Amino acid sequence: MDKTQAQKLIRDTFESPFAKEKFVRFIKELLNRIEETPTTVYR
Repeated sequence: MDKTQAQKLIRDTFESPFAKEKFVRFIKELLNRIEETPTTVYR
């Protein structure tokens, strides 16, 4: 992901009403390795 894409992702995630899909995508990009399964618990 280049700098422009990262900036857009951050804007889309944090300057809009909360959307789980956007937040999950942001976290996946941030951590590079996250496994989302039906048993994943977000606290």
